[in-house]
Amino acid sequence: MRTISPAVQLDILKQVQSWVKASDEKLTERAVAWEAAEKANQSYMPRADAERRRREASEEIGFNKIMIPYSYAMLMAAHTYLCSVFLGRDPVFQYEGKTGQGQDQCLKVEAMVKHNVTAGEMQAPLYFWLYDVCMYGVGVVGLSWKHEKIAITTYGMSPVQIDGVQDPTNEVETESVLMEDGYKGNVLYNVKPKELICDPSVSFAKFQEGDFFGRRIQISDTEFNRKVRAGIYFDNAEAGTADQKESGVYGDNPAYTETGPKVALEMKERKGFKNLWEVYARIVPSDWGLGTNEYPEVWVFTIANGKALVGANPAGWLHNKYPFDVITLEYDAYTLSSRGFNEIGSAVSSVMNWLVNSHMYNVDKAVNNEFLYDPSMLNQADFLDPKPGKRIRIKPAGYGRDIRTFIHQFNQYDMTRTNLQDLKLMEDIFQKIFGINESMLGVLNQGGRKTATEVRSSSGFALNRLKVLSEFVSSQGFAPLSRKLLKNCMQMYSAEDIFMITKDIGDKKPEAFTVQDIIGDFDFSPVDGTLPIDRFAQVALYKEILMAAAQLPQIAGRYDVATMFAYIVKLSGIKNLDSFQIVDDATIAREAQLGNLVVNGGQGGTAESGYVGNAEGGSATAPSVAGVGVTG
Repeated sequence: MRTISPAVQLDILKQVQSWVKASDEKLTERAVAWEAAEKANQSYMPRADAERRRREASEEIGFNKIMIPYSYAMLMAAHTYLCSVFLGRDPVFQYEGKTGQGQDQCLKVEAMVKHNVTAGEMQAPLYFWLYDVCMYGVGVVGLSWKHEKIAITTYGMSPVQIDGVQDPTNEVETESVLMEDGYKGNVLYNVKPKELICDPSVSFAKFQEGDFFGRRIQISDTEFNRKVRAGIYFDNAEAGTADQKESGVYGDNPAYTETGPKVALEMKERKGFKNLWEVYARIVPSDWGLGTNEYPEVWVFTIANGKALVGANPAGWLHNKYPFDVITLEYDAYTLSSRGFNEIGSAVSSVMNWLVNSHMYNVDKAVNNEFLYDPSMLNQADFLDPKPGKRIRIKPAGYGRDIRTFIHQFNQYDMTRTNLQDLKLMEDIFQKIFGINESMLGVLNQGGRKTATEVRSSSGFALNRLKVLSEFVSSQGFAPLSRKLLKNCMQMYSAEDIFMITKDIGDKKPEAFTVQDIIGDFDFSPVDGTLPIDRFAQVALYKEILMAAAQLPQIAGRYDVATMFAYIVKLSGIKNLDSFQIVDDATIAREAQLGNLVVNGGQGGTAESGYVGNAEGGSATAPSVAGVGVTG
């Protein structure tokens, strides 16, 4: 790491501090809505009712108001649809050649990126990403590169050497460290909206046009020192250590605090960590005293505990973008942040909660009957006893008198009996707002028998609204993310990183390739917003096609019916079809001569004695990446 003068460090520190202050002043307005969205996803009891319930702690507790997460059902229906559309594809990131690259090149690109998605464990961050956009109205993921090194320490005993001669009777303990390469590739991480540091002069939809974009992270001193040794950070004595996290940023969910103890992502006894601001900015390095480059470049600045600069490095990515991707729920490019499902439906949800709570309050009131009684005529302790099967003793003053003259029960009228009917009306309004009907919620339609066409039409119109949202998410989030993934692979992989791919369902010989074999530029194949085709429906369709092909010689003569049959079987989920293949003696002898099979009994064996080995001719020396499967 190059040396940065103290004056330049101070200038950078002041600039980043001003950026963080400007970001926090604007995001504080949104943080209130984000916390409300978190609460709306929970069915909880308001704090006042919970505290009263704990104080009373008796069997006479009456009705307690509850908040029901109506919008959560809509949110999860939309999230399920988005996950099915984007993450139901195989591979998740599909590419097409920008300048006429052939299918062979596209398959290699998809296989390489699929290896990153699978081995880099990107599936869960992608699920969280889509969930965040539904709940908060904005979802953010960050992208980085990882080259994992695995260290394994072993201990043993070895004889002492004296003048070059080992003495087996005299042994000493030895320690050896084995270093192995682990995963090498892209990794994704989620960024909670409250942890963001963003340029408030641009919207989230156009964050790449802002002067800066970053996040808050919490890092242990051990990890910090490791990165200092790796040259990522530099040690700054002024950084010190933090004794507590930054308030309100690291994962607290206020909904959990309503009825119980606080749940936070921290340890009370934890010591020795740093709160970091990791801010990416597009700057001209020569203007900042950071070199001679006079062209805009993305740099990353790291501030520890808000008071010391511990990192200032070029981002170094060929894509020349901030290593983040943002998706928003609303089609709004003119405000800082969009609203989530919970915020959009908050007004209707409040009305629905009032309808339920007011009705339950009246039911509770009716159950606890109201009486007018004369305590001079009857035993008050007997009358107020809440236990069932009570017996009330009358005082001498009430002997011989009509009981109805000193006990009177008031008539109870439930004025909220129509609230549940109004609740159904509000549910219909809720569904119209979000474009999600009962069939998408997994609820059978009410109101008599309906034809399959009517059900399909009502679901189709609702899906069209989510289809447009899916296309928007594809262009805003997944397309730029796919370009960064591929750019990073092309930049960071070398000829030593070998991948394997099986191009065709009938091709049993995997082909090895490296990043140098991929030539050209590629684009993300856009998602059309429709749900993936059901595999069993595909199997049924292919079955009809196969039967037609077998009956028409003109078709059977032009297509490989056996390969089509194998594809249909594997599409249905059966993976061991090759175990049932009939292999003749000539094929065995030919494969054995090529070295793909070893006949049982060695060179002197016969074909009838069977065979062992790798029937597909694959190599075990190169990392294998599964090929491209069904794209749906």
